[in-house]
Amino acid sequence: MKYYSCEKILSYNRIFNFIMGTRSAGKSFSFKKHCINKFLKTGKQFIYVRRRDTDIQSTAPTYFDDIAFMYPDHVFKYKGGVFYIDDQIAGYAIAVSLFLKYKSVAFPEVETIVFDEFISEARDYIGGKDNPYMEPELCLNFYQSVARGFNKPFRS
Repeated sequence: MKYYSCEKILSYNRIFNFIMGTRSAGKSFSFKKHCINKFLKTGKQFIYVRRRDTDIQSTAPTYFDDIAFMYPDHVFKYKGGVFYIDDQIAGYAIAVSLFLKYKSVAFPEVETIVFDEFISEARDYIGGKDNPYMEPELCLNFYQSVARGFNKPFRS
């Protein structure tokens, strides 16, 4: 069975990529592998995003469990919203519903943001029917906070 690889879509060098496909095809796993490899090679960090804090609380503590076997010489941990590889900060877990808390937080080492499960089966998007644009606006504002540059509006 062939699993999804994110490398081709990332080769297009676009700011946003949206990946949709069948469950268990390897989409999340591929991006997880990409983020780990990038961190181990360059020290660049990632942000793992889910819609609500309850989603983060239920998924982030076991985020590395399915992939750790591929990296037997490394130690993976998660504590308090932070992912560690070999006791170094490799990434962060942040909920869309909490993005406003991070408006002034600098993430200079973050190069990848992965919004996992961005399509809600329950249709419980932030803002709901009253404000259907709220969630995309929060995501864009968060991206702009993370991507802010040094002496320029955005990193290139």
